Amino acid sequence: MKLKPESVPTWDGNENTLARWMEKVGQLAIISPDIYKELGKIVPRRLTHSAETWYYSIASKDRQPMEQDWGTLKAAIADYWMNHSWLEDQKFRANNARYREAGHTRETPSEYVIRKMDLIRLVYDYTDSEIIRLITKEAPDSWSSLLQPKFCKTVIQFQNAVKYHESTLLSMTPQTTNPVTQFPNKNFQTQRFHPRKAHVNMVGWTPNLDPPKFPKDDKNVSPRKTPESVNARPCRHCGSGKHWDYECKHSRKGERQA
Repeated sequence: MKLKPESVPTWDGNENTLARWMEKVGQLAIISPDIYKELGKIVPRRLTHSAETWYYSIASKDRQPMEQDWGTLKAAIADYWMNHSWLEDQKFRANNARYREAGHTRETPSEYVIRKMDLIRLVYDYTDSEIIRLITKEAPDSWSSLLQPKFCKTVIQFQNAVKYHESTLLSMTPQTTNPVTQFPNKNFQTQRFHPRKAHVNMVGWTPNLDPPKFPKDDKNVSPRKTPESVNARPCRHCGSGKHWDYECKHSRKGERQA
């Protein structure tokens, strides 16, 4: 055989990596007609996990026509794996892919551009300007002022601009912002999710506390942090947020100090 089996990439049945894997095998197939034919026999040996389980669940007599060449095998794989449900899932991934979303929180700007671009091209036949617009739509708004995407005529020009300004783009990305909420996709909002108000009590608060027995003494200010500065419960003796219980003149310790 002219092609070594180990030169063919493996595939484990992950539907999200199927298109890229088929593209890699397709690059080998165009080398020569002989390799195109040999791939029909080699590729089944490079299937692993669920992909291997599926392929060998097919009767031997039905597998033989599939293994004539890469074209027949590719058609069999597409018929089973790349169905309507798979296409809808890939469209959803392409439309909703965001910069530094969950699972990609450490990606660089250029990595995001490539990931989003591959997803779009997999399911849509868009022009370069449309692809650039979709990529910038789910990226930080500050990118547009620096990259000026409307002046990029091709995706390659846009990629080069992102790579050139990558260090600046990284510094413009807020590090403390949740990547899921930083760039929300408005198309994914539904009526099922309703915002709720959170009820937070002060530190040390309890409904069983009696009201203060003495007038509020705000002139007595703690030399350290005061209860109100850390959102803690005020003095239980006089109700002042300027000092702590033990610092109040009405406490036993305060009376001794007085």
